[in-house]
Amino acid sequence: MLAKFTKLISNSRIVHCAVSDGQAVLDTTVRGDWYWPFLLYILKYPGLTCLIRVSLVRPLDIDDYEVGIPKKIFPTMLRWLSRGMVDANDCASTVTKCLREAGIDIPRYIVKPVELHDYLLRKGYKHVHMAGTVATQDNRSCCGP
Repeated sequence: MLAKFTKLISNSRIVHCAVSDGQAVLDTTVRGDWYWPFLLYILKYPGLTCLIRVSLVRPLDIDDYEVGIPKKIFPTMLRWLSRGMVDANDCASTVTKCLREAGIDIPRYIVKPVELHDYLLRKGYKHVHMAGTVATQDNRSCCGP
């Protein structure tokens, strides 16, 4: 439901993001936070087209999230409208929080998955394209305009 709303508001194919330490994926959805083994996550979501590999200043810590507590959509809408001045607990806020804690500077106004995607590319991070379960690094956009 939130992905459809995100697609409508952002007019983008990039409607979701998650964060991984390479072993597990922390996936924040409207149904709650969920942990998945990395390869199982890739197999579970065949529509996953790319990853962005980010070199971290500090180790990524994704272990402090409670699993399965449903999320409210209203705080996400307020976060979008306030350009990040209101906190929410959606996929983009979870990923940006984890990246900030790992030493990556992400501006507060980055509130949607497509904004995070575009910001990281502008900062010089590269796509890791998915071909089945094989990841290949490339400079081309995986997601189109």
